[in-house]
Amino acid sequence: MANGMLNDDMSAFTIPDSPELERAPSIIKPEARVLVVMTGGTICMEKSAFGLVPARNFLERCMAPRPEFNDGSEQEDIEVRIEVDGHTVSKRLRCLRTPESRYGKRVRYAVLEFEELLDSSSIDSTGWIQIAETIHRNYTLFDGFVILHGTDSLAYTCSALSFMLQNLGKPVIFTGSQVPFSERKNDALGNLLDSLDIAGHFMIPEVCLYFNSKLFRGNRTTKISANAFDAFGSPNMPPLASITAEGTDVDWKVVRRSTELQPFSIQTNLAIHHVACLRIFPGITPKMLDGVLHTEKLKGWCSKLIANAVDRGIVIVNVTQCLTGSVNPVYAAGMVLSQAGVIAGCDMTTEAALAKLSYLLALPGATPESVARDMARSIRGELTESVRTVFEHPLGTLTDHATHITAIAYAIKAGDLEKEGPISESHASGIFGKKRLGSGGVNQFDAYARRKEDGSHRQWLRKAGCVGDKAVTSIGWSVRAQVYSLEGLVSEELADLPGVTLFEGSLLDNPVLIDTVFEGAQLAFINTFPNAGDEVRIGKALANAAKKHRIQHYIYSSMPDHSIHNPSWPALPMWAPKFMVENYIRQLGLPATFTYTGIYNNNFTSLPYPLFCMDFKDDDTLEWRAPFHPDTKLPWLDAEHDMGPAVLQIFKQGPKQWNGHRIALAFENLTPKQVCAAFGRALSRPCRYVYDQHIEVKVPIPAGYREQLAGIEVLFGKYNAPYFPGPEFQYPRQRGSGSGSGDRHRRGSEVSTKSDKPLKLTSEARELWEGYRGIEEYAREVFPVEEEANGKDWMIEKGLSS
Repeated sequence: MANGMLNDDMSAFTIPDSPELERAPSIIKPEARVLVVMTGGTICMEKSAFGLVPARNFLERCMAPRPEFNDGSEQEDIEVRIEVDGHTVSKRLRCLRTPESRYGKRVRYAVLEFEELLDSSSIDSTGWIQIAETIHRNYTLFDGFVILHGTDSLAYTCSALSFMLQNLGKPVIFTGSQVPFSERKNDALGNLLDSLDIAGHFMIPEVCLYFNSKLFRGNRTTKISANAFDAFGSPNMPPLASITAEGTDVDWKVVRRSTELQPFSIQTNLAIHHVACLRIFPGITPKMLDGVLHTEKLKGWCSKLIANAVDRGIVIVNVTQCLTGSVNPVYAAGMVLSQAGVIAGCDMTTEAALAKLSYLLALPGATPESVARDMARSIRGELTESVRTVFEHPLGTLTDHATHITAIAYAIKAGDLEKEGPISESHASGIFGKKRLGSGGVNQFDAYARRKEDGSHRQWLRKAGCVGDKAVTSIGWSVRAQVYSLEGLVSEELADLPGVTLFEGSLLDNPVLIDTVFEGAQLAFINTFPNAGDEVRIGKALANAAKKHRIQHYIYSSMPDHSIHNPSWPALPMWAPKFMVENYIRQLGLPATFTYTGIYNNNFTSLPYPLFCMDFKDDDTLEWRAPFHPDTKLPWLDAEHDMGPAVLQIFKQGPKQWNGHRIALAFENLTPKQVCAAFGRALSRPCRYVYDQHIEVKVPIPAGYREQLAGIEVLFGKYNAPYFPGPEFQYPRQRGSGSGSGDRHRRGSEVSTKSDKPLKLTSEARELWEGYRGIEEYAREVFPVEEEANGKDWMIEKGLSS
């Protein structure tokens, strides 16, 4: 399960059926959740005796009667979060669901109306902050957001929000209309319906503006017409997507995604009142310029020409007045500006330049130099950076490091999880020391996790070794790594890292090697695997060495022994030894923390491996067949993405907080049906779960895994036991009928399945690491890449290939 699959040459076998258990297939229709935020504007107005007034109760009055927006099904009210007296509270709103789209997906949505609508002709940073905070409060509840807004300042708001929403991972689409929705002939219906469909179907994690069948990057737009339906344009950049008679055509090569491993956040401090925008015109006098440049507290000036206030700390940006094109410093006037310290704004719109200056000037620690530097480069795709001329075609192939996307995680910069950049991470045995770090058990994974295909000899290595080794070297720690062989991808990569020393050999009955690796270390992370030998002997030897070398914090990757919680439950042979070692560590009195890892998202594959085969059927649907009850919640973890940052944060907080504590490294708690729903949404095809206690094995599997699968059938199939049975892990009440469920409910805290309150099971992991990758994002972003690496081509046909 969490330990992956081995590929040793063993005979295939089949575990017999349990006749008393029936199969219960369940088909999940893909469905997205979108929040429509009504801030104001023509789109949500209606005629009255006093002119146009807001059409309150917009969902009921305008959207519910139209079949395009309402499939007529009964839907439970949906939760949204609002601010009341400075506090965030939850409320339930009525929701509707669209009919099934041509992509086989529906969108469930609610409309949140601002109590005081914003006047787009006079909106300022207060309104922008209100929109940003609304998105932030509801970010984890919805898959996308549609913002209804007036057209007068729509380009300004889109530009501002593109900078305020940091590390955005979901679509935020602004739209409006020239004619109200309530009018018989209008452009509002098409703009709103298309925005809703795009937000619910396509993962375009940008602040966008949708108008008249085109989706633009928000900070590239400007209003070009006061009355035409084609009211907005993006002069220097093509649309991100277009709606045609054939569907939605997304230009994926220009869609931006955040490249930093940071949780979504908002920047609400804007220096909008310290920025001026002056349009240069023939006949403008120096006195006019001087009047603007001596405005009190002025910090930034978005100019169309020159001023000589740079030496007073004013950041001046030069952008073009033309609709298309870019500022070019090669002319004499442009050269003078450049020499005076004026920043060339390239092809930024005035709206984007104003919003960007306001954002950068308000960042903590901002200086005129840092603001000037960032104004000249693209941070949200708002400008086209200059590139040198290329006289030959670049190499058509990428390095293994670049193509193995699932091996890419993130490094820690400056010793702070808040400032992380890319690294490769994994989950091998490791011994970490501040200044000196040792690591063990790496090369076992070369054989452990490599997949091969007969005939093609295509290999793909899921880098599961050296968790944190690269991370800790990036923050100045040295590494002493034990590897089983100096040959192999992982060892070669480790050897190239600065500050890494490799020691070759087995940990089993090798005290000299263990002592050598532990020498000088202060911290230790241990995750042993059965293919390395007797886990109990290795685990005890490592613990003894840690005690001998006075390790300050010992993190051990453990798993439960279910048999001690219920005599009817079997002990899983690959888990129980870890629990024995955990007890031994406690007896030694080591300052230790014990991590319990959830099921790896990366276990899923369409290859015929047992338990987590996501099978592609002839009707273009997906099927997952397993012995877990459809309504039993299971813990999930993207180990390659999230284990390293979480473990490093435990080290950072130290044994004072975590000594003796068990932590579930699980960031989601989902039923099999919910997992299939996530795959369905991510891959835009139906995905069904089949509840089947018969585990059919069609490929060779390693020694020991046979008994593990047999135990899984009984433990989770027959008895519907909890994945983590200890009382320290809270579980929701299950609807399963297994004979072990009654014992389980007496042992653990009961949490209603209807409750949206985070379980302790996932809350601790999320507090450690907010930037986790959920299973839906994994299915959308990583699963197709893994499949392509395994020789599959379904994702190429669907346009999901890298």
